[in-house]
Amino acid sequence: MLFWKKKRVITIGQGRFYCPECRSTNDYLHKKKKTVSFSLSIPFSTEEVHGQYVECSRCKSSFRETVLESSPETARAEFHPSMKRVMILMILADGEINDTEIRSIRDIYEKVTGNPLSEQELAEDIEKARKDACKVDQYLKKVTPYLNKSGKEQVLKSAFYVATSDGLFQADEKALLDEIALALEMIPEHYEDLLKEFIQEKENLPAEGLESTSSLVGSL
Repeated sequence: MLFWKKKRVITIGQGRFYCPECRSTNDYLHKKKKTVSFSLSIPFSTEEVHGQYVECSRCKSSFRETVLESSPETARAEFHPSMKRVMILMILADGEINDTEIRSIRDIYEKVTGNPLSEQELAEDIEKARKDACKVDQYLKKVTPYLNKSGKEQVLKSAFYVATSDGLFQADEKALLDEIALALEMIPEHYEDLLKEFIQEKENLPAEGLESTSSLVGSL
């Protein structure tokens, strides 16, 4: 029996949406990936759907369907809490929290958001993170669709600088950073290149450290 399969991508919808990568409202195509099976001996065809995604007509980036719920306000609103929670989870990774790490989180958060983060507010957020059973991969899974490439890199960079604010980059912190990159759906090679870049920047920091560290973390 002559039998073969063919992969296809078909467009099932279109419209306008806010693209997190372009940071603008663009046209999109709603696409579906499937495999169609054919047979000549017995006239039939079947199809197996592998998933759906949204493609920006401008930058050609692909996103989960949940991106259609995104807006400039949503993207910004999701980014800042995500970055703060990831930094908190990073300082909790080794089971110890010191004043340098606390100052680093407050400094980076204010640099990125333009808003101060009080010690009291941060202490409450740390306590919430301790009680919350949601792990970093589960947490980022909720917000990753709303982050563009720059936003993902910013989250990762903030986590790295908090992890190394005490002058050490321990194995459990590196493991958590690996989890963060995976949850952010980063290409492994890109993640490794970013990590090398962060380490190089850190090595080139002058002695004053904290102020210089915040200058390396851009605003969004």
